[in-house]
Amino acid sequence: MQIGQKIKAARKKQGLTQEQLAGKIITRNMLSKIENGVANPSFDTLKYLAEQLGLPFTYLCSNDDDIIFYEKKEIIEEIYLAYSAKKYSSCIQRAKRLSRTDSEIAYILCDCHYKEGLDCLKRGSLNSALRNFEACESYSKETVIDTNHILVGLPMYKAICKNVNAPLLEFDPVETSKFLLNSVNFEYIRYLSGDLEYNYENQTLKHHVEAKKLIKARDYKSAISILITACDFAKSFGYDAYTVFSIYSDLENCYKQLYDFEKAYLYASKKLSLIEGFKS
Repeated sequence: MQIGQKIKAARKKQGLTQEQLAGKIITRNMLSKIENGVANPSFDTLKYLAEQLGLPFTYLCSNDDDIIFYEKKEIIEEIYLAYSAKKYSSCIQRAKRLSRTDSEIAYILCDCHYKEGLDCLKRGSLNSALRNFEACESYSKETVIDTNHILVGLPMYKAICKNVNAPLLEFDPVETSKFLLNSVNFEYIRYLSGDLEYNYENQTLKHHVEAKKLIKARDYKSAISILITACDFAKSFGYDAYTVFSIYSDLENCYKQLYDFEKAYLYASKKLSLIEGFKS
């Protein structure tokens, strides 16, 4: 496309009239001539139009029609800085300033949305986590770079977001476990599956599973002590809301079994507070 065609296409895409784009810098008639290739813009006019349309100046001046090359040239360093600093939300915002995504940007957005989803899951914002996980899946289809290491854990995490009370109803843990065997997520899926025999390294999970064994043996007093320790570990290391929710559920149940309804109500209230947060 010629300069005028690029300007016209960008103006129409943004829903601007010629009068709106022209502003007070040039006349609508001059803009019409530029768009139709009858007149060439001056340097200052071209710079003004590029700024108004949010386009790289170099793109308007070039013979290349692929705008993302010029957009990336201006913003890619910011994207990489945010990505390397693990500022994933900031990285997403910068990447989405591009008019479209290429394979490289799609991979970055896939990974950033996955990590933002995990962060939302830890905070207990399950709806936000689910939106991020779905965006992760969507961008994975737009890149030729391998994203399998990112996607393998998604069924498990999406299941928690959709049904925190019974995530196992939302996915097949046996099938998912096959793909997670050498993954950092393998221990978590064993926990989610209720595997009481697995040798857990994570202290939160380890204590919670020990407590579950005591609950199974109806030793509720001992279970409560270990559950509270598990809860302390979870708070100290910022473990996800599902684990905390599960610990609160077991504490509520243990106190009910001991007829301590005041304490049972306390943990039922804590669960309700978490559930309210899950909606965000």
